[in-house]
Amino acid sequence: MSFSLILFVGNSEGQNLELGKKIENFFEDEGVEFKLEIVDVINNPDRAQDFKVIATPTLIRQLPEPVMHLVAKMIDPRALLVTQNSKTLKKDN
Repeated sequence: MSFSLILFVGNSEGQNLELGKKIENFFEDEGVEFKLEIVDVINNPDRAQDFKVIATPTLIRQLPEPVMHLVAKMIDPRALLVTQNSKTLKKDN
């Protein structure tokens, strides 16, 4: 299963880049295929409007469905692994 994620941030530096790296590290550690796009809403307000983003940071999981929005300073990427069937992905040992 592959995940498509968009992280909307207030600027593309400092803590926001750390959050993006934290999300990347999490998915890599889990061995899960993913694509993460980071969008700076200051430079791309139309993109934020398209996704109805009203606060940053906001992490959107586009795939797999259902679409999920997480809004918080301390986004927990584990919540993104919950699928439509309420099963969580586990790394094979």
